[in-house]
Amino acid sequence: MNQEQPYSTGSNEQSEINPFIKTENQLALDALLQAAADTLNSEVCFIKLRDKADPWISTWHDTPAEPFSALVLNTRTQLIVSDTLKDNRFRDIPELDSSKPIRFFAGFPVCFGEASPNAVLCILDYAPHSPTGRQLRQLSHLVTVLEGLLIAAQTVKATAAAFKTAEDARAMAEREHQLLEKIADVSGFGGWEYDLRSGEITWTAQTRRIHEVGPHYAPDLETAMAFYESNAREKLGNAVNDAIKKQIKWDLELPFTSAKGRSIWVQSVGEAIMENGETTRLIGAFRDITEERRKHRQTQHTNSIQMAMFGALREGILLLDKDGLIQSHNPAAARILGHADKSLVGQDVTNVRGVLLHDRNGQQTPTNIFERAVSTPEQVTNAVVGITIAGSSRLSWIKVNASPVDPLHEKEVGGVVISLADISEAQHHADNLKAIFRNFPGGVALFDESFCLLEYNDQFGLLLDIPDALLHRGMQLADLIHHNAERGDYGPGDPAQLAEQYLNLLRMPTDRSWERSGKDGAVLQLRQSRLAGTGYLTTILDITKRKGIEVQLKERERVARQKSDELRTIVDNMSQGVSVFNNLGELTLWNDKYVEICQKPPGDIFYGVTLKQLIEAEQARGDFDEELDIDEHIETLMFKLESGEVVHSLFRHADGRVVSSTHAPLPDGGWIGTHEDVTARQEAAEKIEHAAYHDTLTGLANRTLFTEKLMAIQDMAVNETAYFAVMLLDLDRFKPVNDTHGHDVGDILLKKVADRLTATVRTTDTVARLGGDEFAIVLSIANPGRDLLESISSRIVDTIRKPYHINGITINIGISVGVSWISHIHPDIEEALKKADTALYEVKKNGRNGYLFFKEPEIQEKIALNS
Repeated sequence: MNQEQPYSTGSNEQSEINPFIKTENQLALDALLQAAADTLNSEVCFIKLRDKADPWISTWHDTPAEPFSALVLNTRTQLIVSDTLKDNRFRDIPELDSSKPIRFFAGFPVCFGEASPNAVLCILDYAPHSPTGRQLRQLSHLVTVLEGLLIAAQTVKATAAAFKTAEDARAMAEREHQLLEKIADVSGFGGWEYDLRSGEITWTAQTRRIHEVGPHYAPDLETAMAFYESNAREKLGNAVNDAIKKQIKWDLELPFTSAKGRSIWVQSVGEAIMENGETTRLIGAFRDITEERRKHRQTQHTNSIQMAMFGALREGILLLDKDGLIQSHNPAAARILGHADKSLVGQDVTNVRGVLLHDRNGQQTPTNIFERAVSTPEQVTNAVVGITIAGSSRLSWIKVNASPVDPLHEKEVGGVVISLADISEAQHHADNLKAIFRNFPGGVALFDESFCLLEYNDQFGLLLDIPDALLHRGMQLADLIHHNAERGDYGPGDPAQLAEQYLNLLRMPTDRSWERSGKDGAVLQLRQSRLAGTGYLTTILDITKRKGIEVQLKERERVARQKSDELRTIVDNMSQGVSVFNNLGELTLWNDKYVEICQKPPGDIFYGVTLKQLIEAEQARGDFDEELDIDEHIETLMFKLESGEVVHSLFRHADGRVVSSTHAPLPDGGWIGTHEDVTARQEAAEKIEHAAYHDTLTGLANRTLFTEKLMAIQDMAVNETAYFAVMLLDLDRFKPVNDTHGHDVGDILLKKVADRLTATVRTTDTVARLGGDEFAIVLSIANPGRDLLESISSRIVDTIRKPYHINGITINIGISVGVSWISHIHPDIEEALKKADTALYEVKKNGRNGYLFFKEPEIQEKIALNS
């Protein structure tokens, strides 16, 4: 808005006849005009009168809006001109040829005191506007309020004139006239008077309405005070005493209960009237402020929550205008950039005072990441940059992300939001981990998800006796395992079969620890840990001395077990199930916990029963996989135990219980097994794993699972007969649903959309929610023909656009879909996502609620051949 003269309601020269001057009505009218201007974000708002000679309210008579307001008065209807320079009705207005012409005008007829319009509410701006239907409805409501204010003002004017005329005829009119003038001066609403001499209380009609009493109700001081709560009565009584004794005016907001029991809040305003140096009367105003107070507190509460959330973020947030100037920021951003809170406002983000940028090598860089964030924010994602603050030599590392405020240019609003995450501590930890890796006392190696060697230390090759020609970055673990099998590291047998068995164990997605023999009779302990999303970490320690001690201890323990009855007591009181088998695979020792955990029926457990007999009995009961070859299972177990490996196994019984068993080899060739019911632990782990890969709201795959699916597809796409498609989907008109009906309805709607998307594709396809109202689908296609993709895409659009019925509300939305291919011709996943995003953008740009395939020339040729 124009801050020099945004709107007009009167002038001081007319104060004697203008009922708006120095009154709350003037403030109300000013606020109404301000609200009308803010509704359309326009610069100027004022009232244009039909009769320019009317002296009681001034308007802008010399404004070039005269032709527009005249048209509103003549047609008696509202007039909206989005762009005056493009409207042929006003092409001949000379003022529009000026250097700063009015480009937008909105006029609404106003009636007060007459049947036809006698004024126009004018809103204009020097830039074009296209008001929404909601904005126009709000302005219509404001016009109704304006008419009420103007009528009230005319009434006050007429009343004042009548009291002025009656002043010469009746002496009592002076008191009534003074009372009404004081009421208008204080609040413009309900008024009251208290005569200290007679004790008489006078209420206006509005005051009676607020009290909810009839016209014949005669209040006295006691009954009038009884409407207030006890603490409020004391507060009001003190104010009255101060007014009488010290001539101090009061303005209080107090809790109040009407005659009909309605609990509200009222504003009580009053002052003392002096006559001949003596306080004779108290007069004041009185109004219901319940709704006003509720809205004010609600606004304060909302603002407090938003500010608290914004301030509590550990991530720094910068809001920039289109020129890169910082408009606002949270405390975290100021802290990261080495500034006091609020001191960043107004600074150019590309040249923040006292901040120097550095590259990954710590060298000062001429490339300014903030310049890129302002010019091309969509290209700044997880960018890492070093910074130093003036006066400090400490190099900090931050991760920068940028996003345009209006990415689709739908609202004509410029600006960029930049997030800053201080990753200095993470970088420090990474450096520490590198040092630990270099100085690990044993061997250590890092493999990626496909078991390709990424990093290793010297001890890794020395302990495993790996030839220099074989060991290098990029080596496949399979090559190492086959080499070890060929030279007999895994015992007698077919090397290829032994190597495959060993690889299958390593491929299992669980952490494991085992032992094997090294050169010169060394005993090596190997541990393999899965690193989420990055691969596997393998460590090797030479535990020869420790194993020698363990063997001695086990031998002593065996002798002690044979000679002491205490062993039986110890085993029976263990919290885990225990089973001991000799070198023939016969059960020689067990405890009751073993029978209980494994739920062995009477007769199954006896001294000398073989492991094969126990498994056959379990298989007959359905507690063991009936398709599993028992002999092969026992042979594999014996092989591992004979190799010195501690075997960890999980068994899921038919009733859902999960039992963890650990079998450790004994010196005489037998083994000892410990068994534990880990059902609860396993279920919790499965729930955690599911939560890590699925969206908590919809149950769909999340971005992590979606990315892993794409990476798997990229590996499969090398096959010339394999074709895949990726869809990026964005809901249309979802934000208005959230804004209008709240996030609860929005969440229900997202769940229903997820159900419909899942129903429209095959069970072999993957549907994911990437965040907010963004979804994605990965499909496997038998051939490059478009018929199936066309059918699925069309079905998705038709299904999503069908109405939703939520909590008695009917909601209509749409969906925009961008599709691209993934194949041996175009296997790059990131490129496929960019192409799908480009197709999605074209759909949204050209009307939304549809789908579009990104055209690949080679794929189109394949489609033509298949057709």
